[in-house]
Amino acid sequence: MDAAFSTEVDVRYRDLDAAGHVNNAVYATYVEQARVAYFDRVVGTTLGTGDAALASLSLTFERPVCDPRETVTVTARTTDVGETSVDQRHRLLCAGEGRLCASRTASSRSTASARRPSGDSGGPA
Repeated sequence: MDAAFSTEVDVRYRDLDAAGHVNNAVYATYVEQARVAYFDRVVGTTLGTGDAALASLSLTFERPVCDPRETVTVTARTTDVGETSVDQRHRLLCAGEGRLCASRTASSRSTASARRPSGDSGGPA
């Protein structure tokens, strides 16, 4: 579980915002694609069956991705496994140059029972 995993994501023209860079929300989509691929290829579990939910994320932008012809390499590393959670660290690299575009930490929680994050009491926030 400690080995880094990587996958390639193509930048699409629609990923760009009015300023000509990849929109900040799209970075999270790139990481989600890598997270799903990681669980499928490394863990052998298919996400999307409703048994896990993203509980938190933090994204740090280093430099913009501006070229819709560019490919982004997303790496994933599992940093902690709890009873009902999995924490991962991701790095997004511009594939052609290998320069860091963004990094992200994410925590997923099991929702197999009650269909909500395990720490949620279900009451008002």
